Amino acid sequence: EKETIQNVIHVIVDVRDVAEALVLVYENSEASGRYICNAHHIRARDLVEILKRLYPHYNYPK
Repeated sequence: EKETIQNVIHVIVDVRDVAEALVLVYENSEASGRYICNAHHIRARDLVEILKRLYPHYNYPK
């Protein structure tokens, strides 16, 4: 068994959304500064449970 992981929140974004955001910022001459792309959030425990269902042959942390 793997070690225990902290049940922190992870922010998830689809790479296609990031690419679209980059193009929009690049094409907008008024855009400046930093932008945050955030689509979903999930707790580590919930993410591990999803991965266990999808890929049961791997060893996961508790």
